[in-house]
Amino acid sequence: NILVINISSGSISGALVATSAGKIPRLRTAVESEYNFKIKDSAFSPDRAMLVSLGSVLEFMVKKVSNMKKVRVDKAVITFSSPWVDSYLKTVEIKKDKEFVFDEKFMIDVINEEKNIFQNNLKENFAEESEIFESAVMDLYMNGYPASEPKKEKVSEVEISFVLSASTKDLLTRIEDQIIKTLALKKGLVMHSFMYVFYKVLSHSFNNLHSALLINMTTHITDVLFLRHNNLALNANLPFGPASIIEAVSNKLSIPNEVATSYLTLFAEGALDKDTTEAIDKILTENEAVWRDMW
Repeated sequence: NILVINISSGSISGALVATSAGKIPRLRTAVESEYNFKIKDSAFSPDRAMLVSLGSVLEFMVKKVSNMKKVRVDKAVITFSSPWVDSYLKTVEIKKDKEFVFDEKFMIDVINEEKNIFQNNLKENFAEESEIFESAVMDLYMNGYPASEPKKEKVSEVEISFVLSASTKDLLTRIEDQIIKTLALKKGLVMHSFMYVFYKVLSHSFNNLHSALLINMTTHITDVLFLRHNNLALNANLPFGPASIIEAVSNKLSIPNEVATSYLTLFAEGALDKDTTEAIDKILTENEAVWRDMW
């Protein structure tokens, strides 16, 4: 049984999945816990709000598992969406006139060089104390031919595509401790960026997938990933999500977010009065322009 948790910009989703060799995975239970990412009170930071929400998801899962006969959590897979993760996509091409031996050590050395560059970028643009928790090779070509792994043989040309993902070191430690302590896991905790997992699922489901735009819209932020020739080509984070529209309606009409959410539902159903309908239509048009400009 695998516990899958996704940590995004306004909610945490959890699912318990039963797996068995040769069988389709089965969903046992699922839950979602929302939290306020944009907290104005500095005494209750977004980090703390997220961890409290994570605790609620874990507590729910523990209760559910305790009511299931002969069921336990064997593994936990944690995925991160923005703003909790920063990812770095890279394709390295190596061409030499003289053939060279390309093996696993050679590839690791290449990736480690890029890790150092990424780590310096993290200090400047993400956080002073960051930890790279994901390092995955997406594609490998040796002399122009696809390869599943580096082979200790002579080549004149190599192309390696990989992704590196990181988060703040303190946050990763707190999340790991909370999960291990709550679920009594001794091992089997894996962390990934959500977009990497998204890519892997699509690649597995669609063998002929060549070029695609993957969009993961969470509460406050949208993650975008562009695939070219079934390879990770470009990623971006846009500071816009469903909550952006709700907050815009709330601010313009001077109503609470909960009422704004109801208004948007009634707007979609055509059940609002003329003045309110026109006001919301104008707000949506303005936000549509904001969304378009971000691209």
